[in-house]
Amino acid sequence: MSSAGTTFHDTMGAAPRGIDLPLYRGAFQVELKTHYTRFLTPPQISSASSQSFGYSQRYQLRTGLVPIRQVRHYMLNPMEHGVGYRVDSH
Repeated sequence: MSSAGTTFHDTMGAAPRGIDLPLYRGAFQVELKTHYTRFLTPPQISSASSQSFGYSQRYQLRTGLVPIRQVRHYMLNPMEHGVGYRVDSH
């Protein structure tokens, strides 16, 4: 992760490892992804979704509960998106 990505995660209150924002004792899991490109590609979305799904599976095995999960893709390229752009997926 770049220093800008690390700073962004820190500013958002993300955990240093694992699920970035485990809300409601992990029942709602938010994964943050930062991009400096013009577009999101299918491999970027798929990779983030796979990572999030892995966290979800581990939580389910540990607790017996199925968490709600969300991946938030932040497009941070000011030349393309001005102040930024967010795309949510799962």
